[in-house]
Amino acid sequence: MVVLDPRQNHDLEKLHTQGVRGIRLNLIGITPPDLGSRVWRELGKQMTELGWHLEVQAQRRQWDELADSLTRWSSAVVIDHPGLPARADFQAKKTVAALAALEHVWVKVSAPYRSEVPELALAQLLDTTGPARMLFGSDWPFTGHETDSSTGALEAWARKQLGEETFTATLPANAQRLLRWD
Repeated sequence: MVVLDPRQNHDLEKLHTQGVRGIRLNLIGITPPDLGSRVWRELGKQMTELGWHLEVQAQRRQWDELADSLTRWSSAVVIDHPGLPARADFQAKKTVAALAALEHVWVKVSAPYRSEVPELALAQLLDTTGPARMLFGSDWPFTGHETDSSTGALEAWARKQLGEETFTATLPANAQRLLRWD
């Protein structure tokens, strides 16, 4: 996963040979980009050709701002940290659930300490989409939450929320499918 500026030239083929399989958008505290702009559409086309995904860390109104573009995005999309749900932000939760129901959208089960209602959000998304497009992420290196977490604690949390059988049977295989690992 890389974070890059789409307005600059990047050798995506070279990044691909080095193991990169997606681009991450960290949108907390900033205005979301116009994913429908020419530069983002061109990047999306290259990502589709390479089999890459777009991972989005956003919250609250940002999901509404992004919804139309993510619905039409040409490659896979990964919703990070189950959309960072806020307790009373029903519209954002509705938008994230609608996005997660789309065939090209995945949900990364990670960082419960970043959300107000992580268990409820994950349960709702699991009810909406099932486990077929869920992934597990450690959120390492826990930027800003180094004392709150460990990879083992996060994995235990995810196993508890999803159930041992669901976690074991689907999450590793889902990552292999999304990232096209042999």
